[in-house]
Amino acid sequence: MKEVLDYDLDSAVRGRNVPDELEAAHLEQYQEAKREIVRAVNLGAYLMGHNARTRLQAYLSELKQGHSIDSWAESLVLSATATNTCLEEMIEIARRDLRR
Repeated sequence: MKEVLDYDLDSAVRGRNVPDELEAAHLEQYQEAKREIVRAVNLGAYLMGHNARTRLQAYLSELKQGHSIDSWAESLVLSATATNTCLEEMIEIARRDLRR
């Protein structure tokens, strides 16, 4: 998901159009990644700590908020920011969990 959002955001910032076939592939990759996150949240009670599961739930809410914005560019920025922040925080959560 991060790679797709980063590529699309970079293309938007540089004013480059993403080819239709690549855009379709990115949408498919993004949707599959989101399905995996939903599965992780649903199984999280068995597989991960409370903090990690809570953070992933918050991330899904942040993505939903980003998609409710009319501006595609702004939605892309918010989604990319949410993704990067979540990734950083999940790494920190994992480090704390491993120290316990």
